[in-house]
Amino acid sequence: MAAWTTFLTEMRQVLRDGPTDRLRWRKKVFGEVDGTNVRFKTFEFRRVTNLSTAADPLGVYLDGVRTTALTDDLTTGVFTLGAAPAEGVSVEASYYCQTFTDTELTQFVTNAAEWLGFDAPSQVVLGLQASAREFAAGEAFHALSRMYADKLSETFLLEDAPDADRVTAAQTYKTLSDAHYTQAKSLRDDYYTRQGQSLQPLFGVVAGNVKRIP
Repeated sequence: MAAWTTFLTEMRQVLRDGPTDRLRWRKKVFGEVDGTNVRFKTFEFRRVTNLSTAADPLGVYLDGVRTTALTDDLTTGVFTLGAAPAEGVSVEASYYCQTFTDTELTQFVTNAAEWLGFDAPSQVVLGLQASAREFAAGEAFHALSRMYADKLSETFLLEDAPDADRVTAAQTYKTLSDAHYTQAKSLRDDYYTRQGQSLQPLFGVVAGNVKRIP
């Protein structure tokens, strides 16, 4: 039996969370535009585009004119400019972001493998990998539901984070999570009942004669 080694790539595809799946185009960033501040921050929790090395058309835009950040910290999303934008200048950025790290996705698939009775993702048999992907997606959306249940203002110190939108997002991700869990169970049961057919014995009967014992 071949080991399941492609689960990370497959989960990125299921969740549409690959390195170029989530584009943010000319999105406004956080930071005072007062003629002295050079430090700004993008909104997303995990940005994958380094704004100090990004190629056109990605990068920082000042009043629509593309520029390059002096430094960039992808862990925090904070970047610095070589010169402070003048007061009133629009500071935007174009970049790609991802929602989950490889470590998180691996844990989601590990949870799925354990739910199916395996010790590790690599051991999940081919016929149950679809179920594992669905269960892992359920775990992912459940994590997003919890994330949006926390007030964004607690992370960014914002007063304008719309509470209603936050609640709606949390509920939407919870609904998606439940749907994926349900599909995972269906695919698991389908596998064990031979794609929806009635349960069949895993043994056969061989017809023949048995010598009579006196």
